[in-house]
Amino acid sequence: MTRGRRGCGVAVGVLAAGVVLAATMTGCSGNSGAGATGASTAVDDTTPRAGCLPAGETRDSTSGPYGIGRSEITFGDTSRPTAASPRRGLPPHPDRTLPTVILYPTDAHPTDATIADAPAAAGQFPLVVVSHGVMSNGATFSAIVAPWVRAGYVVAAPTFPLSSGSGADITDLANQPGDVRFVTESVLALADPSQPVQGHIAADCLALAGHSMGAATTLEATYESSYLVPRVDAAIEISGVMAAMPGGTFDDAPAVPLLLLHGDDDPVVAVSGSQHAFEQLPGPNYFVTFRRADHNSLFTPPYKSVLDQAAITFLDAELKGAEPPRALLAALLDGSTVATLQVKDATH
Repeated sequence: MTRGRRGCGVAVGVLAAGVVLAATMTGCSGNSGAGATGASTAVDDTTPRAGCLPAGETRDSTSGPYGIGRSEITFGDTSRPTAASPRRGLPPHPDRTLPTVILYPTDAHPTDATIADAPAAAGQFPLVVVSHGVMSNGATFSAIVAPWVRAGYVVAAPTFPLSSGSGADITDLANQPGDVRFVTESVLALADPSQPVQGHIAADCLALAGHSMGAATTLEATYESSYLVPRVDAAIEISGVMAAMPGGTFDDAPAVPLLLLHGDDDPVVAVSGSQHAFEQLPGPNYFVTFRRADHNSLFTPPYKSVLDQAAITFLDAELKGAEPPRALLAALLDGSTVATLQVKDATH
């Protein structure tokens, strides 16, 4: 049985590999509730955020631009098994093996190229745990969001056991929020001095982000009752949809600020998926719709720079106590031929 807010749902049990969460969406309400795409509701989000950086750290001292350090570590969750995947020809496995790429700010060579095991920049930085889409992996998605690292964020990007690579199996979706939680806890608990990022993560400053199936994973991990990752301060959903899992519900979802980014010409996951999440989740929510963009073209010009600026503006506001994002996002998109903005205030 699938449970969730009325309007639009996805039953994971009937998803066929390759459909990528779109085909079984039913009853989406389109542009109801918050106004048509391109409109900004008249809300007041002008109250300054305190941010969650530890004492002594400020937005100014952690804003960069930095170089990008890179390390890799494999985490193994022995408390949860990985099911067999006939589609991939894989037998069951007694644990969840999660190779993870960690990108972090460094003062060495502040360029777009990553530097293996470079020393981390001084200070403590917010953590963003990112979830890749079907047939992708942590290394690929971490490279896509590397500009966020240059702006002063640590990014941890796991590769999920069954939804990654060739022959990806999307029936493992319900297990991925647990993977996100385990990787989050493991990164925060790093005590190995050989890991450059050890001691440079603000432990109480966390955002989750994801694309496609990774976006659905992010929404579950942030808002769905049975799958919540504790203490999430902000979430970013890219080209995703709310996927209600057995035993979970989006009713009484926590009021975690959400940025949604979606192309209006997406043939894989329709933009109505993000529109529904924007309307149904409690907010504050910020929805950037990219004109004539499809499922993956968001990561290419002319969209990519706007996506990165919107994401960094949102993260700076919610995690570093910068100016609230509504005015800055509106200014970013004012007169834009690339994207439009909707805003929804918190409803509870």
